[in-house]
Amino acid sequence: MKRITLTFAFVTYFVGSTIAQFDPCNPNPCGPNTECSAESAGVAKCRCKPGFFPKPDTITGCGPQCESESECRDNQVCAANKCVNPCDQNVCGIDAVCEVKSHRTLCKCPTGYTGDPFTRCTREVQRPQAFVSDDDSQGRISNRQSFRDTFSSFPSRNTFSSGFGRDSVRIGGGSSNSLRTRQSSSSFNRQSDGCTAQCGANARCVFRGLLPVCACESGSSGDPYRGCQRGECIDDIDCPSSRVCFELKCIDPCPTTCGVNADCSVRNHITSCRCPEGYTGDPFSSCQRRTNRIDSRQGGGGFGDLCSPTPCGPNSNCRSDGNQAICSCQSGYIGDPIQGCRHECDADFDCDTSLACIDFRCQDPCLTRCGRNADCRVSNNRALCSCPTNYQGDPYTECKPECVRHDDCPSNQACFNLQCIDPCNGACGTGADCRVNNHKAICSCPKGYTGHPFDRCRPFTKEDLCNPNPCGTDALCKPGFDRDNNQRPVCYCRDGYIGDPLVACRRGDCVDNEDCDSTRACYGFKCVDPCISQTGGGSVCGLGARCDSRNHGAVCSCPSGSSGDPLVECRLGRFGKK
Repeated sequence: MKRITLTFAFVTYFVGSTIAQFDPCNPNPCGPNTECSAESAGVAKCRCKPGFFPKPDTITGCGPQCESESECRDNQVCAANKCVNPCDQNVCGIDAVCEVKSHRTLCKCPTGYTGDPFTRCTREVQRPQAFVSDDDSQGRISNRQSFRDTFSSFPSRNTFSSGFGRDSVRIGGGSSNSLRTRQSSSSFNRQSDGCTAQCGANARCVFRGLLPVCACESGSSGDPYRGCQRGECIDDIDCPSSRVCFELKCIDPCPTTCGVNADCSVRNHITSCRCPEGYTGDPFSSCQRRTNRIDSRQGGGGFGDLCSPTPCGPNSNCRSDGNQAICSCQSGYIGDPIQGCRHECDADFDCDTSLACIDFRCQDPCLTRCGRNADCRVSNNRALCSCPTNYQGDPYTECKPECVRHDDCPSNQACFNLQCIDPCNGACGTGADCRVNNHKAICSCPKGYTGHPFDRCRPFTKEDLCNPNPCGTDALCKPGFDRDNNQRPVCYCRDGYIGDPLVACRRGDCVDNEDCDSTRACYGFKCVDPCISQTGGGSVCGLGARCDSRNHGAVCSCPSGSSGDPLVECRLGRFGKK
């Protein structure tokens, strides 16, 4: 399982003329069972604690590797919150093959072997060539062959699903042999509490080692996970005299016992094979018509067309090659062309549970059943299609992601991991308000609160009017009130500074007159002409008076030829005529 580590950048913002940095791990952006560490360059990394895995990422949180089979790979099961391959626990018997498909353990004997795959598989013993002598008009079996080999051509199922299966057992002696079916129950422990496998009808849950598996009840057969059916028989005596008991069913043994062109009869559950009149050969393999025709190519006595009648089994083709007859299965059939060819399957039950019977072949149903982008798993021969995480639609037609970009979502949602989600989820700090504008989360402190909305909002105090400082450069701020008696920050320039305190304050030209030239005076921290009024802009002297700047002050006098009060008005003439 892939580990996911998510990172967050430092939150950096200006407060007055300084830069404040906040620990990206406080508050912790990571989910449960994680560890947050602040890396270089202001990055927070979320990692799962040892023994935990992302669920589905470290922001949401971490948890055990699995709590159900669906969280493990197809070839694993969930045991003690860990995904394990049960085949590594030696659940199968000696020389058996172990497979895990759809979280179910399959033990089976390999080709050429038979037995209980949960105990031991043994190599099949080839039966001796059996025949009926030409002189045996009653079709009795030669003493060289036991009659129980009659059933050696019956198909046997040595594949056990999740600890359960059936094995054909040939028993009997003399001429009263029969075929019985036994449940391979020797490999099961007794059923106990805590067995959690979900079994079908007529099946029970048992433990195979530590693994819970399903098994059909005695006298039942079928898939224990879908349901077992009560068998028709346990022994031949449960069937009519013309039938034998095979795999809990009463069947006619003739179709699979006698050879080509042979006559078959069943009496008291015993099968007899014989070549009909005019034929010779092995009735368990093939009977050929007697002929006196001479093969001209051989120039002597012998057989004619080796394929007439055919020595091959049902559903096979025969061709002659020199003095040999070559048998092959017809198209769409498999098996031994001498004994007879068959479909690979006629129903899903004939296939492994991970395959389905399609066109008489056991094939993977996932190759054709699911739609585009869909996930597929096979359970009990059926393709189960589902849309992957963050995809939606009909999995049997097409699965599509909910979104690829933000514009695929409503304006109050954002696209994250192919899903439209509320971007405000976990975006803002404690006590902050969040609103979404054009797919983006905007955080702010509510009215009456202040602070950094991405960190924490707190109740407002009057000291917060000047923090951060809203005034201009080098200006000072103090809490105050406006005309409506509302609290407002008041900006001002400190002593010796001039300018607009809302924009910038700068050091003035002077503090007192000595800082200025003798013809200038210090007014408002500026060296100005003392003759010019700093309020009205006109002369500080009276009308018609003369003003001279001397020693940082204004000297007013009436000009020659005029008289009067130079601070008020000067008039022409000695007596101030107008």
